[in-house]
Amino acid sequence: TAGVFSNIPYGGSTGTNPTPPPATGGTDTLQAKVDGADWNATDVVIQSQSGLLVIAGVSGPQTLAIYMPANVTAGTYTMDFNSGGYFGADSPDVTDTSKILLSIGNGSLTILENDVTNRRMRGNFSFTAKSQTNSNSATVTNGYFAANY
Repeated sequence: TAGVFSNIPYGGSTGTNPTPPPATGGTDTLQAKVDGADWNATDVVIQSQSGLLVIAGVSGPQTLAIYMPANVTAGTYTMDFNSGGYFGADSPDVTDTSKILLSIGNGSLTILENDVTNRRMRGNFSFTAKSQTNSNSATVTNGYFAANY
């Protein structure tokens, strides 16, 4: 109660094949195909925690998040939860933490731009997310994000 939020970016995209925003400026977006179906975040949240930058998209009960070092530079990186540096997560239902799926050495994150002056980052990603406790999995392809941080 009585919490205060400020400077929280809010944005997203709609439609089945949205056009990514321009390289600079524009609204925040995170989109991908999850198990072959188009998925577009209605809200994008950017957070820095423990030296990691988290870019997460939320749509209904589902959250898709990309984790990377806060000082990431342009380049391509392997996404592996076990390495702790770069990984992806898919949570089909944020109310049930037992359903969180994580990338385990099988994904790719390409940082297209990290403009530290204007605090805007763009990138592409894909990974297969797997449960740590059961056989559930999800394939995330054609991922794209553009966000101010």
